[in-house]
Amino acid sequence: MIKRASPACAGLLLLALVGAGCAHTNVPSLSEAAIEEPEEPMLLSQAATEEFQLEHSGFVVSLPETEAYLLQIAQTLAGADTALAQSLRVRIVQDPTLNAFALPNGALFVHTGLLARLENEAQIATILAHEMSHVEERHALKRYRQTKSNLAWMNVLTVSTGGYGSLLGGLGALASVSGYSRDLERDADVHGFLRLREAGYDLHSTVQVFDLLQRESERSSRKEPFFFGSHPRIAERQVSFGNLLVQYGVPETPGRLGETDYVRHLPPLLRLDIAAGLRIGDQEGAAQQLNRLKALAPYHVETAYLEAEWHRKGGAAGAATEAIPLYRRAITLDASYAPAWRGLGLTLGSVGDTREASMALRRYLDLSPVANDRAHMLQLISTWNSPAS
Repeated sequence: MIKRASPACAGLLLLALVGAGCAHTNVPSLSEAAIEEPEEPMLLSQAATEEFQLEHSGFVVSLPETEAYLLQIAQTLAGADTALAQSLRVRIVQDPTLNAFALPNGALFVHTGLLARLENEAQIATILAHEMSHVEERHALKRYRQTKSNLAWMNVLTVSTGGYGSLLGGLGALASVSGYSRDLERDADVHGFLRLREAGYDLHSTVQVFDLLQRESERSSRKEPFFFGSHPRIAERQVSFGNLLVQYGVPETPGRLGETDYVRHLPPLLRLDIAAGLRIGDQEGAAQQLNRLKALAPYHVETAYLEAEWHRKGGAAGAATEAIPLYRRAITLDASYAPAWRGLGLTLGSVGDTREASMALRRYLDLSPVANDRAHMLQLISTWNSPAS
């Protein structure tokens, strides 16, 4: 197995990239050789640094059961490749964009925007298999050796998409924003497809997942910087996997879909994605995901709360009339759920019921004594209860 480097020399990567002189790109995969390549310690060190930064960014969420489930899928796909299997870990990023990427040290990051829109295990396996292939085939190292222009690497290293995207370092930006070269992406498609085939997954899902992503990309009309959110990149994956279906054929026995197992993990992913969508003002996307959530978890406190938030933040006529009973429903389901009291207080205040609004916000602050918006809530209560009001 390749020895993973310490993050201590991470700062040297940029200098190494500028002074790179390695010309050959014939790099064996992890399963073919355990020899560490000369440039690899710096690449792995940078990957460790970027992974640490992302882990502490506030965007990576903790869903232990779902992370374990996704890791189990990835390790199933790894099969007998023990070096790859042992290097893998999966992290979930609360971001509504369609994205997943792998760092060369085996860290896989998947956005809620992608996870919450998939329908079965075979579809997420398609994404994971592609990303794992970048790790297994050492594509970051191959890309590094292919690059003759220092400026090309500098452009990658300075990519910023704002917000979460601005936290990505050079390797993360390469993997998630620009993607690798077309040859390396097709190589990942082939190896990913073969992993899916060996693991017994439904191969039709390899194309269906990109059909689904293409529809979502067209619906949102967002100019996503990320690899899996780009129209041309999605189209390329559709064509590539379609060609692989023709080349290798599909087994007569239907492969594993894993719909029931995947759907079991969907509610928390949907909740995170709806909240992220509401933050960026995607009312249409949030509404679609809310419908799915209401079907899967109709009696969960956050289902009622998020539907109330959808009405309140949408700003449409009658929003308060629709939101208030939903906040009350959430409180009935769980009176200790602080966000519902906050939403109820703000909505009641907006329609002039300042007395009950103040009571609701006080209850919110009792439940959340260290809330970030405590000063603002106290100011609202003071304003509503002043003689002038």
